[in-house]
Amino acid sequence: MKILKAIAVYIERKRAGGLRYRQTADILYSFSRRTGNLQLACITKRRICEFLSSGRKPTADNWVRKYQTLSAFFKYWKHRGQIEVLRMPPPRRAEPRRFTPFIYTRTELRQMLKATGLSQRGRCPASVDGFTFNTVLKFLYGTGVLIEEMLSLRRGDVDLEENMITLRRPNIGTSRRIPIGPHVHKVLRRYLNSCIRRRSNEDRFFLNRRGEAVGYLTISRDFRRLRRHAKVTRLDGGHRQPRFRDLRFTFIVHRLTS
Repeated sequence: MKILKAIAVYIERKRAGGLRYRQTADILYSFSRRTGNLQLACITKRRICEFLSSGRKPTADNWVRKYQTLSAFFKYWKHRGQIEVLRMPPPRRAEPRRFTPFIYTRTELRQMLKATGLSQRGRCPASVDGFTFNTVLKFLYGTGVLIEEMLSLRRGDVDLEENMITLRRPNIGTSRRIPIGPHVHKVLRRYLNSCIRRRSNEDRFFLNRRGEAVGYLTISRDFRRLRRHAKVTRLDGGHRQPRFRDLRFTFIVHRLTS
């Protein structure tokens, strides 16, 4: 059997079982373009090694991903008698991923708080107004809660008499109660008494300009815009620019160092 027919049959049978196999199909067809439409039995270990080391980004992760794809493909046809010997090279171990969150300095936090007003200017103002964004930043930095918990917060979850808030994670059905300090109390009190909050009957605590609940994609996009206005950027060699979620790690580090 030639490789193009083998790939087509392999992908069709996998998809018939409910699998998408989109990335696998891309890898296999890329392999066929490099080797040509040869018979399966004629594909040598050298051709496989050349393909594994090719590409714009020949990283260890890409090598392992392509290796696993080809290995499963050739094993499939070996079990069905189309090839006698599995000519795969020895496997490699994937490099462990090193996640390095960005820890904002207090100066950078002040720059972003100041930029909550500046980021609203221009022809296309942000979906979340400056006062709400200022409150959100202070709330996340002052409590270290998850963004999902912040977005799910409702008016009834905030008990300023007892200085407690109830945090929920609807996607996994859990909740918890945490205390808040005087600074966070003052921030939330100001927001509750603001025009944005009083003119809406929406039960969610944090609202956008239209008085609707703030969504994750919206606030993440507006945060990237805010960060650029504040000129906060990563210079430590990390592959990701500072993220919205890094406020949680900043809260943890600053509390420990304090």
